[in-house]
Amino acid sequence: MQALCEDFLAECGALRTLTAPLDAAGWRTPTTFFEWSVYDEVAHLCLFDEVAVMAARSRAEFDAEKASMDATLAAGTAISEVARRRYAHLDGPALAAFWSTCHRTLAEQLCALDPKSRLPWFGPDMRRAVTNERAL
Repeated sequence: MQALCEDFLAECGALRTLTAPLDAAGWRTPTTFFEWSVYDEVAHLCLFDEVAVMAARSRAEFDAEKASMDATLAAGTAISEVARRRYAHLDGPALAAFWSTCHRTLAEQLCALDPKSRLPWFGPDMRRAVTNERAL
């Protein structure tokens, strides 16, 4: 699992490097993914890294967050809007800094989990990654 966490952190670092030079207009640049902005993309990653931290820490905390998010989505709010609202108080660089904290915390928590543990998620519960037929 340590190698997977290191890969995850390296990928996050690569994205931080790409976003570091962006000014306010750069953060608002549409991407090819449903024309989400760069900000929307990073906010989405931040949101689900933050929720994954909750899942690793406490099923009750995750379940409460999931119920809230499910209700919001059922009311017709797009997931991109959920993330925008959640981080509206942060500009691009502040969002990137907060996301860095989230994904580092997530990597630490995932590496510390029992290999047989399962995490609650939006579909079925998930377990840690499997490589070469053994749980990591």
